[in-house]
Amino acid sequence: MDKPRRRAPTLYGIAAFKLGKGFLFLLLALGIYTLSDNNLPNEFRALIQWFKLDPGHDFFQRLILRNPDL
Repeated sequence: MDKPRRRAPTLYGIAAFKLGKGFLFLLLALGIYTLSDNNLPNEFRALIQWFKLDPGHDFFQRLILRNPDL
């Protein structure tokens, strides 16, 4: 009798990595979906303040000018 072929252990590692990555993206998508009812400009300002970033920085000014609703 022939021995059954063993699969490469790397295959299981790749599969686990891809499943984990997919699960993380699913959680991220659900998190973004739950924020859709909130006032996103205020949430963005609170996030900037939480990270202690300078809202007067050129990057944020261009981001605000890009969206006139902010």
